[in-house]
Amino acid sequence: MAIEQFTFRNPQLAFYQSLVVMLERAKRPQDASTPGKENDVVNAAFQVATLSSNNLPIPAAAPSGVPDAAWTTARLTFEMLQARLRGNVAEADALEAELAYGEFDPRWTETIAQYTAYFGVGGAQKAPEYISANPDMQPLPFNTNATVALIADWGTGTETAASLLALIAQHDPDIVIHLGDIYYSGTPEECDRNFTRLINSTFDRTKVAIYNLAGNHDMYCGGVGYYNLLKTINQPTWPQQPASFFYLRSTDNQWQFVAMDTGHTDYDR
Repeated sequence: MAIEQFTFRNPQLAFYQSLVVMLERAKRPQDASTPGKENDVVNAAFQVATLSSNNLPIPAAAPSGVPDAAWTTARLTFEMLQARLRGNVAEADALEAELAYGEFDPRWTETIAQYTAYFGVGGAQKAPEYISANPDMQPLPFNTNATVALIADWGTGTETAASLLALIAQHDPDIVIHLGDIYYSGTPEECDRNFTRLINSTFDRTKVAIYNLAGNHDMYCGGVGYYNLLKTINQPTWPQQPASFFYLRSTDNQWQFVAMDTGHTDYDR
């Protein structure tokens, strides 16, 4: 089973983790789970991010227990990403050449270029989209005898996440509410792989409605994956979640779930 990875309350480090995990996952079969720290490059990236989060230098030599190739890949990828975000073209090009001349997958450099669009030159993270309350937003109705499941920090895409969802499915829920955080930075690819695919492969979507709060990790790339998820996760026959906040009310007015998006602005440390 995949070893769960630690996360960072830092948009750029979470963004870096997203990049590394996505590229390592691309080497696996389509239906494979998300790699965790059992993967050499993912583990090396975690150690690089840990050093950075503690304002420590990142050594050229691999730490004990980390393969040299994995460390070099993780280190150069991080340094090139930082150079791109700073707008230092010469440094980024030099690091890209170093990666290219090694035995590295060219998708690393291509994907870094794509991912910097989430932050832009200078690393200035754009403020997430926000849908404000309006009078047209109504309670989302549900049957009084419904079974409601609550999960949080679940969107990792790992075997552990899949196992948890399978346990929930044994209780035949009518509604599943996720309380936020699709890791590591809520990119569209992560929202699809770590959330939608697992949900749809576990539940009969004609019978189970899904609602999803925003966490800080969902907002790290501007909420682009999260807001698209809200528009596509449920069948048209289900009441659609109108925004990053919502409330559910039973048809007999005996139960109400108020979902407040307190994590929406938590993307900025």
